[in-house]
Amino acid sequence: MSSSGILKAILVIVGLAVIGGLVYYFVLNPNNKYDRIVKKADQYFAEQQYQEAKKQYSEAVSIKADEAYPKQQLFAIDSIQRQIELDIKYDEKVQKADMLYSQVEYLEASKFYFDALNVKPDEDYPVEQIKKIQELLEDPDFEKKQAASKAKLTADAANQESKARTNQQANAQKPMPTIADGKYFHVVVGVFDDHNNAVKMREKMIELGEESIIIQRPGNLEAVTFGSYDKLNTAFEFLEFVRNDIAEDAWVLYDETN
Repeated sequence: MSSSGILKAILVIVGLAVIGGLVYYFVLNPNNKYDRIVKKADQYFAEQQYQEAKKQYSEAVSIKADEAYPKQQLFAIDSIQRQIELDIKYDEKVQKADMLYSQVEYLEASKFYFDALNVKPDEDYPVEQIKKIQELLEDPDFEKKQAASKAKLTADAANQESKARTNQQANAQKPMPTIADGKYFHVVVGVFDDHNNAVKMREKMIELGEESIIIQRPGNLEAVTFGSYDKLNTAFEFLEFVRNDIAEDAWVLYDETN
């Protein structure tokens, strides 16, 4: 081999060694890889995308098992998610109790207020509602007043149903909307007749890092979404996750109004 050939071979070997060193330093080096993953995890954590942050911190632990920081962050995420789960469970109990209370079903309502207290014992609202129910039950004219209230609710429901039928007939005469490009498939995590409860649920979803919205439904009901998608199969993929981790009775709604 000529001297020029030897020189070229040496240069190739040196070049490959340099490239290999750079690849190791920037890609394979455990310290640099750990730092990149933790930085990405911190970004997810700041954006409240806790599931993604958890994956990254877990990977960081697998690289450097002795590092305390990613373990602390994983513990913090678990605590946050447990609190969110408690908040959602508490809100579900209170919403059910409030609905029964509005329907003058006081004994059933009190059971759900007690259930809410079992979830969050320090909350004042269920205690106040239980006291109100006890005062109502102690009224000598309670049964008479309850019967009158239920009669009024029945009459109001009949009027509302009549209005809904009228609106349905009017809407039936309108041309059917065409399906356009957009996020019209919504994963619904709850439907509420109290706007404040709908807002609270939406805030919980936003805390999870989701683009939750409130969709108006017939009968003055409001549906709160986990997320909205442009394809039905995508919505069903997220539905499975939501049912497993957030709301077991979640469902998919098609709606073009938002």
